[in-house]
Amino acid sequence: MQPKIVLKWLSIIALVVVFNITIYMGGGTSTALPHLMYLPILLAAYFFGYKGSVAIAVIAGLSLGPYMPLNVNLGLQQSPAIWLIRLSFFLLVSLVSGLLIARMNVLNQRIRETDLRSIYTGLYNTNKLKQDLEQYIEQGKKFSLVTYRITNLGSISKYVDDQTMSQLIRGIGHKMREAFDEHTCYSHGRSEYLVAMEGYSDEHIKKKSVEFYKSFSIPIEVNGYRLQLLVKGGLARYPDHGMQAFDIISHVRAASDQEEGQRTGFFYYNKYIDRRNRLAFEVTNALSHAVKSEAFYLMYQPKYNLHTQSVCGVEALIRWDRKGKMPIGPDIFIGVAEEIGIIDEISLWVARECAWQIGAWQEAGIDVKVSINLTSRELLDPLFREAFDQIFQEAGVLPSQIEIEITERVVVESDGLLKENLQKYSELGYKIAIDDYGTGYNTYFSIGEVDVDVIKIDKYFMDRLQQKEINVLVQSIIDYVHLLDKEVVAEGVETLEQVELLEAMGCDIIQGYYYSEPISADAITAYYDEILHLRYKSQNCL
Repeated sequence: MQPKIVLKWLSIIALVVVFNITIYMGGGTSTALPHLMYLPILLAAYFFGYKGSVAIAVIAGLSLGPYMPLNVNLGLQQSPAIWLIRLSFFLLVSLVSGLLIARMNVLNQRIRETDLRSIYTGLYNTNKLKQDLEQYIEQGKKFSLVTYRITNLGSISKYVDDQTMSQLIRGIGHKMREAFDEHTCYSHGRSEYLVAMEGYSDEHIKKKSVEFYKSFSIPIEVNGYRLQLLVKGGLARYPDHGMQAFDIISHVRAASDQEEGQRTGFFYYNKYIDRRNRLAFEVTNALSHAVKSEAFYLMYQPKYNLHTQSVCGVEALIRWDRKGKMPIGPDIFIGVAEEIGIIDEISLWVARECAWQIGAWQEAGIDVKVSINLTSRELLDPLFREAFDQIFQEAGVLPSQIEIEITERVVVESDGLLKENLQKYSELGYKIAIDDYGTGYNTYFSIGEVDVDVIKIDKYFMDRLQQKEINVLVQSIIDYVHLLDKEVVAEGVETLEQVELLEAMGCDIIQGYYYSEPISADAITAYYDEILHLRYKSQNCL
């Protein structure tokens, strides 16, 4: 017998003894004190059921039986009938209370079981999953957790009735029970199904998990519908991918979401991809606050004209001041800003900053043209175009001083509507430049698709300019762009050798670390002064 159970028995018996002494000291059984005995009887029913309660009832009844006086002070003894009737009541109460408590325990167990089951699938839910995983961890057992998430269930529900959806969900649960041990199958809501596998080799777990994932490639027939489920699967292991139940559950879900662009696939947890996705999550939560708190600032990278040997403009590059936290580049947060719908606010802030800065530079005697990067979403929005143009009008900045940069990908993947909107910007007087040019698209085709002023050849080609094939390609791009009366900018130029090659090819403008990294607005003023000073010295030497 376990120590805790022994302690409970001894405590209840001790209570009976204490009550016996209390009743005797209180004058005997003629008082109301014998009713105290119902307390140990009820406690026994609660802890040990009706059998334990009956045993305590017998002990209590006999202890208040022939040896307990009816009245201690008068020396009166009880008649057998009195204490036997009392014993009978004790037994009745013990039986009834024991059976009622047993019934309550059964109902409570059913309620707890219901709480641990999904109302949709009939499988255990994630409450039970968490309990089971914690038990595995306490026992030091290694296990793997697998998830299968149906990505198109919402779409299916739009076109089938509720009864069909209910049968579909139940059918998936039944399919899980057939493929795996029922006690290891779980579900969360209607679209996520999980399996905890313990005691198997990694190879066995991977094989069985992938086999079940592949079974979803066959459509499921329900009520005359032939339904194709799109499923993303993920796998995480304890202790390799986490030391707590919450970590394993979180990481297996992260595994299934590792490739966000894909609607289906089976993926193994990768901490590096998870770290990237968690960073995106962090950025999403922090970005709106960053806009309101003006946590952004601009850096400017000069562009150098090889023909005039002078600075001909700058590109405005947005940065995020995260107050000592890990820096996050625009290549990450701009994409997130597009997704959550605040990219317009950010770009209009950039426009206002550039408009003010151009005015400040003009007061310092410097005429600076600024390139601003915009997304397709902004370019397609007429209200954004109106707000963008109004900013520069109010600041007294001519549209010809602003160059709008868009990536070649945006141009190639867009429809005619984007090209029409770009034409409207051109009509207002803004220059249009295609950025990241030549990276994976039909280069010559995209030049003629949009009426642009500047082509910016991507850094990829600068890094490989010594290769004959790349050299020939860059030369042909420059020649073709010049035939169309457009300017060519070479991005990412970092060495003198690259500058000399590009100059020999007839490239118009250089941008890159060879001339300058992105610098502050104040540094741009000093940079212009330095370039002018050098040109002045050069002319005097001649």
